[in-house]
Amino acid sequence: MDNLKEKTANGLWWAAMSNGAQQLVMLLIGIVLARILSVEDYGLVAMLTAFSLLATNLQERGFTSALCVKETATEEDYNSVFWFNIGVSACCYFILFFAAPLIADFNDAPQLTLLARVMFLNFFIAAFNVVPTAYLLRNLMIRQKTSSQVVASILSGVAGIAAAVAGWGCWSLVAMDLTYKLTYTLQVTLHARWRPSLHFDLRPAWKTFGFSSRLLATNVLTTCNNQLIQV
Repeated sequence: MDNLKEKTANGLWWAAMSNGAQQLVMLLIGIVLARILSVEDYGLVAMLTAFSLLATNLQERGFTSALCVKETATEEDYNSVFWFNIGVSACCYFILFFAAPLIADFNDAPQLTLLARVMFLNFFIAAFNVVPTAYLLRNLMIRQKTSSQVVASILSGVAGIAAAVAGWGCWSLVAMDLTYKLTYTLQVTLHARWRPSLHFDLRPAWKTFGFSSRLLATNVLTTCNNQLIQV
């Protein structure tokens, strides 16, 4: 019990420190990028923000939360959710890939087609960190998770600024997002003491989905409402 209390206290401390450090890093990066990029660059990426937020909710507020609150999470649960999430994310990216021209036409911005197709890769990449993240949280390995976020923020910021200085324009923001997802996914995968196996049983994923779908519906509705208010 004392060990659990100590782990919980350490986890809360690391979470608070990480949140502060990450906010400071992103603020500094944002200030630098704002002096280099134009309003049009930010505007193009902002047109795709709603899709990115929904994708994040589908993953982080769905299976990650469900695995964390599950009374017991077995190897079969982790493995089933991992492969199920990869499959769903691949299908969603496939749909968004072909929907990109429609998004570009709707916003009257032809350049959004390629931009969206590359930016939406974040959704597929993030699918690989859902289970490792849940594993770290369930085992109170908060320091490993939060340090991964801070390091990913710094590296992605460096990549974004370098791309902006090189004249990439709006693509520097996409490069920054992709770098964050890649570096964060790699780190939490290395930290987590879990690796997927090729054995796949859909039943544990469906059981987990029963709970995660309720969390997901709530968060998706909240995200949509916030986006409508901003519009």
